[in-house]
Amino acid sequence: MTTDRKRVDLSRFDNSAVFDPGAGVVKRTLWYFTNAIFFRSPLFPFRSPKPFLLRVFGARVGRGVVIHPGVNIKFPWKLRIGHH
Repeated sequence: MTTDRKRVDLSRFDNSAVFDPGAGVVKRTLWYFTNAIFFRSPLFPFRSPKPFLLRVFGARVGRGVVIHPGVNIKFPWKLRIGHH
C-alpha cells in the first residue's frame, strides 16, 4: 500500500512578515509579569487599576470598562476596547 501524501518542507517557513508583536523585548517582558500578577491571577480581585495598567501599556480602553480576574491579554498595545 503506497501513500500519495504531499510533503511540505517546513524548514523554509517564515512568518516574520505576518506576525509582529509590536513592542520591544523589555516592554513584552514587563507586560508578561504585569499580566501574570494583575490580570491572570485570581489573587488580585481588584478591577479599577486594570484599565489604567492597560493604558500604560498602550491599550485604548473606554470609560466604564470592567476587567475581571483570570483574563489573559497578550499584546495590550494592540488592544482596543470601547466604552462600557
